[in-house]
Amino acid sequence: ATGDDPLRDRLAASLKNLEATVETQRKALESIKAENATLKGQVDKLADAPEPEPAAEYVTVNGKKQLKFKVNRNLRHNKIAADYLAGDHRVLAAGETIDVDSVIQEFGDLIDYVKLDMIRDIFQGFETAKYLTWKREIHSYKATRSLITSVIQQFVPKFTPLGTPSFVPLTIPLRRFKINVLITPADVKDWIFSMYDESKDLDQHPVTLYIVNQLIAPKAEEDLDDICANGVFEELDWSAVNEGDQGQDPLKSIDGFMTILKKDKALGEESRLMNYIELAAEITAENVIDQVNLFVDSIDKKYKRREMPVFIDPTLYRMYKRAYKKLFGEGSGTEKTEFGSDVIDYSKNRLVPMYNMTDSGAMFTTPKENFIGLRHINEPGATKLTLRKYDYDIHCLGEFRFGIGFAIAGAVFYSVPDAVVVESGSGGVGV
Repeated sequence: ATGDDPLRDRLAASLKNLEATVETQRKALESIKAENATLKGQVDKLADAPEPEPAAEYVTVNGKKQLKFKVNRNLRHNKIAADYLAGDHRVLAAGETIDVDSVIQEFGDLIDYVKLDMIRDIFQGFETAKYLTWKREIHSYKATRSLITSVIQQFVPKFTPLGTPSFVPLTIPLRRFKINVLITPADVKDWIFSMYDESKDLDQHPVTLYIVNQLIAPKAEEDLDDICANGVFEELDWSAVNEGDQGQDPLKSIDGFMTILKKDKALGEESRLMNYIELAAEITAENVIDQVNLFVDSIDKKYKRREMPVFIDPTLYRMYKRAYKKLFGEGSGTEKTEFGSDVIDYSKNRLVPMYNMTDSGAMFTTPKENFIGLRHINEPGATKLTLRKYDYDIHCLGEFRFGIGFAIAGAVFYSVPDAVVVESGSGGVGV
């Protein structure tokens, strides 16, 4: 019996207590393991879930919804602007030069928010843009099929697709463009004055937005509209260009659609790919209506049912409208019909003056899906815009890609004179 040996009794009691302690520790360890497993599951779940972001705030500026920027008001140019807007004009009145370092810092923080809007505004803002069908590529675009003219035919139990396999697809290159703009401390002062005059605040109108919307985009739109029509591509020899040299003529950046038409005409009657329509050697107020009618009558019958615009030199357009008014004037009954509008009589074509065709003496038409504007497939990555300090000024450096042309040669109808002479007061446009 254990009671006969006190030492054995004490050892047995100690062992029992030890076993109880081990069991308690084992249960505690199991509990900790279970808690760790739960916590690990929660961590994994949180790691997979996107981190919550504060909702973006938007403001309306000049009738346009835009992101409300959180500008760093501690930056030097923003502190000067804030003081000026609050009525303290002493810094600018003293003629102090604004340090552009802080402008460069803010530009780097905010440009990604406005860069793509800028490119989108440029591509949508130039006049020709709304008449183009936009495609996206990396290097160039080439049509892979002809324009569909028919899909219905008599049944036969075999696949016999319609269409002309001999269509001529044209290659439209995607050219690389750059933006170089000089920004001075005076431009930064103008930004401050514009906020004051238009009662805007820093979050509505940071200097980055001013640089993009006021100093870059408007001129870029104007340049692009001229280039897309009248550009004549000339490969630039980079080895002959030095830092600070005078920039290349923008018109050497790409072949515009007028250049494409002129090059096709120069191939000669036997080699032309597009449809050249020969009109009078000189178009005058006396024959302009007949010449426009002749142009429309010469369009291939497959395209006569399409409502294709006839893009025309604005000089010819004014001549046509004045001649039409003189011929049919008020009281002739034409006010009750479509006569006198931009729709050419008895056709589905309407005249569209393109100001980048001014004094060219030209007109052309093609289906909208055949008039191609080309942008880079990875526009965010292919579009760059940065600032660099140079002495007291800023150099704005940008890149983007653009192309323009026609997809199928046989769907283009045009008349382009060899050379145009416009004599003031003569009322004539001719060769």
